[in-house]
Amino acid sequence: MVPGLLPYIGGGDGVPVLRITAVATMAVGLLALVGSVRTRRRVPRTALAVAAVVLVGWSGVRVHDAQTEHLDSWEIGDEVAEMDSILPPGTDIGVVMVRDTERPSYTEQRQRFAVYQLFLPDHEFVWERTPGTYRTTFILAPSGTAPLVRAGGIIRWRDPAKPMALWELPDDERPPVTGTG
Repeated sequence: MVPGLLPYIGGGDGVPVLRITAVATMAVGLLALVGSVRTRRRVPRTALAVAAVVLVGWSGVRVHDAQTEHLDSWEIGDEVAEMDSILPPGTDIGVVMVRDTERPSYTEQRQRFAVYQLFLPDHEFVWERTPGTYRTTFILAPSGTAPLVRAGGIIRWRDPAKPMALWELPDDERPPVTGTG
């Protein structure tokens, strides 16, 4: 699972699948080799069991710490409910990702959008690809997004843990309302 791998591979945007597969294959092969060696003493198997317990414990702590640091846990539900109360029911929410920001990083932006989407199931998320041309009235983006500032966007909600915000575009920047006939 990718969130479980991220603490081991760093915060980049890619997962080095071949390297991880090669290392995992070698580790399993080494464990099988050590486990298959017949010996009169039980030290290798005992040492192997102790090493496995230490490795699993260390891995669990490392994954927990990384998820806490990058996702700030899943306890954001109450804050997202506050954002949901601002949004009209069924409103589409635009998503603007900004690659050139240092904080939050591109990876953190993606993680936060996934969390927001989890807690806002009644809203469709729309990727706003063209800066300055928006299809939605409400947009989630980093709080200092220059095109939204230039468009006169107003921050209606701020993420308590990351510099992310829900922006509302002024009337003259809002998309036209289309009727369904």
